[in-house]
Amino acid sequence: MKSFQRTKIIHGRPYLYRITPYYDRESKQIRQRSEYIGQLKDGKLVETTAMTYSYGDLIPIMNAVHDLNLHEILGRIAGEHRDALMVMAVNHVIRPVSMDLIEEWYEDSYISTLYRADTSSSTLSRLLSVIGSMNPNHSFLKEIVNFTGKSGALYYDLTSYSSQSRNIEFLEYGYF
Repeated sequence: MKSFQRTKIIHGRPYLYRITPYYDRESKQIRQRSEYIGQLKDGKLVETTAMTYSYGDLIPIMNAVHDLNLHEILGRIAGEHRDALMVMAVNHVIRPVSMDLIEEWYEDSYISTLYRADTSSSTLSRLLSVIGSMNPNHSFLKEIVNFTGKSGALYYDLTSYSSQSRNIEFLEYGYF
């Protein structure tokens, strides 16, 4: 038995259904299965797509970004590179091992609706080169101190120490 399409009017609105006839052996009758296809408008099917994004892992990070006003601070330091830096920073917090597949993560994550950034490897490589020549550490820490009002705080980068040790791999990544 061949399936066909039928328009049903429900509450004054037309909807399109695919009807598939089948033989019911228990009742020994031909029955029909109805499968919803979509709403009709002006005799044409209305295309609907739903976008889903990963958001759960972003909740604590985005709260910290908001509480510390990091997006605005990065805007003052890095200007037009702010969004790409924010995406890279959040990616590093969520997936600290490497930045491979950042494009895929970015497109599937809710952060892609918040910050528009080109996450191709060539663009990120050029961005890192630009940021490396800017030396933004001092500016960023100055802005954080100004924002938090904690002028008595001591900020330091554990990964910058020059050291010699048998356990150099621990010192290399800033672990004591």
